[in-house]
Amino acid sequence: MWNVLPYEAVNVRIDTLSLEDPGWVPALPARALRPSPQQFTKVEFGLVRTRELTGALVPGAKVSTTAGVGLVLRDADGGATYTARTFSDGAFYISRVRPGRYRLTLARSSATALGIATPPEVEVVISADSDTVVELPSITLQGDAAASAP
Repeated sequence: MWNVLPYEAVNVRIDTLSLEDPGWVPALPARALRPSPQQFTKVEFGLVRTRELTGALVPGAKVSTTAGVGLVLRDADGGATYTARTFSDGAFYISRVRPGRYRLTLARSSATALGIATPPEVEVVISADSDTVVELPSITLQGDAAASAP
């Protein structure tokens, strides 16, 4: 970095586009650095290998389609949130997911549109030593009788 004032704290980040493999991301998004004048300061970042998550939604009772359904993958500790939409056949793909414990559920707007009052929640564990692609079993969506009644 250039034009940094001495002793003034600055956040240093990695340009992830400069990494050869997009599957690697910094373990921490930024590091705070307080530079000293006339010195070169080396900053090291830990990298984490991300995974891809795939699966499919299957229409069940009172659900006519699974195309374009919004999905939300939330870190169990309240950290990262990933969103995705299903393809026309109900399949979905979420890329660059860090290892950890997650909960996959329908987006609230999609659950309402499909008439599902209690959307399914799927626990997902992605370990650091798992395969590059983590495949979930099919998830069947069941509509609620009360939600579809006029």
